[in-house]
Amino acid sequence: MNYEAIILFLLTSLAFYIKIKYGIILISFWLLSTLFNFFLTTFGMDINLEDFPESEIFYISKKGNYDNLYSNLSTFHSIQKKFNLPSIYKPFGVFYDNPNKNKNKLDKLKSIIGIIVYIDKENEKEKEKFDDKEFKKYMKEQNFKSITLPKCKGIIGEYESFASIKNSFIWIAKIYIGNINQKFFTRLYNPEWKDANIKNAKRNYNKKCGVLEIFDHKKMNIFIPTENDKIFNLYYE
Repeated sequence: MNYEAIILFLLTSLAFYIKIKYGIILISFWLLSTLFNFFLTTFGMDINLEDFPESEIFYISKKGNYDNLYSNLSTFHSIQKKFNLPSIYKPFGVFYDNPNKNKNKLDKLKSIIGIIVYIDKENEKEKEKFDDKEFKKYMKEQNFKSITLPKCKGIIGEYESFASIKNSFIWIAKIYIGNINQKFFTRLYNPEWKDANIKNAKRNYNKKCGVLEIFDHKKMNIFIPTENDKIFNLYYE
């Protein structure tokens, strides 16, 4: 149950009862919160234990400040345009370090970034229509590695945004992605959430597993495996 929405509804109703002006101000605040989600810390973030589908990824390793990686979205757009990639191909990153705990070592933060495509029934027909030979050849020439991640279970955070994440200007994408990450980890590290799977996800994240983030049009998925965590240690291979 979305208690935040219920509380806002009650407050807005009370504000209108007191004075129409107050109601308009509060409902404006509510709309801004819904559209941009700056004010309600975890509003809009759904976290569940689910199966992560088998996936094919093309990636390169990076070391440095995560803020410098946003410009790589334009690289994805150029590759997407060059090969007319179907929408099932999405930019992604696996981030192995917590920047809040490594503020003095931001230039040493480890990650891998690239393109991911799910290998499941939903994407199978779309994938069969696309001849990926030239795409794979190009990625190999650009020193991208490729690997198939097996299906595994884990904690998945799903967030649907008002504006596009992967197609926005870099500064807009930066705000959205930073905000979504904050929502995910605030929910994940809620001290009242003592489920065994959550504890396992926290433990894996703090090891060499990292957190997988997939950037879609108006949606972002964040994933931490609760099993097969070693397959995500790709930076170290």
